[in-house]
Amino acid sequence: MQPDAVVAAAAKRLERLVRARTNLVMDEPFFGMLALRLKLVEDPSCATMWTDSVSLGYNPSYVDSLVDVELRGLIGKEVMHIAAGHPWRQDSREAGQWQKSCTFAIYSLLVKSGMRLPAGVPSDPSFDGLAAEAIYERLSAMPPPGGSPAPSPGDKGDEGKSAPTPGNGEGAGDSGDAGGGHQSDAGPDDGPGKGDDGKNRDGKGSGSNEGSGSNPESKPAPAPIPGEVRPAPVDDSHEADWKMAMDTAVRMQGNLAADVHRLVGETLKSPTNWKEELRHFFETSTASPDYTWSRPNARYLHTGFFLPSMVGSTIPAIVIVRDTSGSIGGKYLQLMNGELVDIIESIKPEAVYVLDVDARVQRVQTILSGDEEEFEATAKGGGGTDFRPAFKWVEDEGIDCTCFIYLTDLEGKFPTAAPEYPVLWAVPEGTRRGIKPPFGEYIELELP
Repeated sequence: MQPDAVVAAAAKRLERLVRARTNLVMDEPFFGMLALRLKLVEDPSCATMWTDSVSLGYNPSYVDSLVDVELRGLIGKEVMHIAAGHPWRQDSREAGQWQKSCTFAIYSLLVKSGMRLPAGVPSDPSFDGLAAEAIYERLSAMPPPGGSPAPSPGDKGDEGKSAPTPGNGEGAGDSGDAGGGHQSDAGPDDGPGKGDDGKNRDGKGSGSNEGSGSNPESKPAPAPIPGEVRPAPVDDSHEADWKMAMDTAVRMQGNLAADVHRLVGETLKSPTNWKEELRHFFETSTASPDYTWSRPNARYLHTGFFLPSMVGSTIPAIVIVRDTSGSIGGKYLQLMNGELVDIIESIKPEAVYVLDVDARVQRVQTILSGDEEEFEATAKGGGGTDFRPAFKWVEDEGIDCTCFIYLTDLEGKFPTAAPEYPVLWAVPEGTRRGIKPPFGEYIELELP
């Protein structure tokens, strides 16, 4: 292509992108106003499109391969990544799996907002309502593609049935346009005349025998997910600026989908210190010891001082329940166990009962006052989820429960009535957006 033609093509492409953003402002003000904050950057080195919350980079050939409605949907996808806070939350997570997790987290929200996405954007309904971190944990627990079948950590049914494993042709293996767009055998980043593996349509490589079938074990790399999210630049004020912009954009679009509105609300809310909340729950749930003058403190009688003695100086029992249905990641169990051990050592209850429960009570660990034993790290279970057996166990055993803590993602059957003792639901961050337990207090655990 001649230089003048290249310049003309680039200008026409930029015009399409600007028009796509303008149409979003008119039809979906929330997405459009936020998209206007991104600097358009032509980037042939990327596969499809990316954002780091500052720029919107795009591969010119890939943009040319999209129809206008798909281009608009892909820009909406990038905006949704920012609205969910994904550019600031990758931390040390593996990039490829983080990309997939972030896409699973927002796919259904884009569909409900009327977006049509290009071919190659994966989806899995079993992840609807989950945050990217929670999905990442579940994907990490799944066997690699081609491995031996295993129950999916995403399964929450009473029968313990496994959900489709992402990438196996069901659920997450489905790639679609969220609105009836075309499907393609080619990867989304392929230029004209290229297949999934980057070869020509006739199957031949470009002057190389590599990947021509001589090695039957070699497999082409998976096509990248359209619409990449990259870590945001290091700027403490940048995320705050985006939150202000999102708050304004929400006000401009009164008919914003309820699930999108809820996600934005959770992104905008101030973070809480769950460790302080956990300690506060213990302190307020366990009664402070009372003093009585009717029985003098014998320890000080020989000194001539008549002082009161304490009544009820020990905490009867604490019950801790771990949801072992398979959806709670090991990192959360380790984090929770470590915090609880520290708190229990300071409160010193007479007994701590640690229950592993899925659809029934699988194991009970009893830790008496003065014992050096800590919780068994390996959880026992793996079936469906039912919260009722844990509460029934406390009743059947006649436990004088001072406080009750349940580590779970809240996907299960609740008791019809609240117990008399205080209950705290400790929920891994983002595992079930918008769902609140019917009784008790609620905190979200955040991985460091």
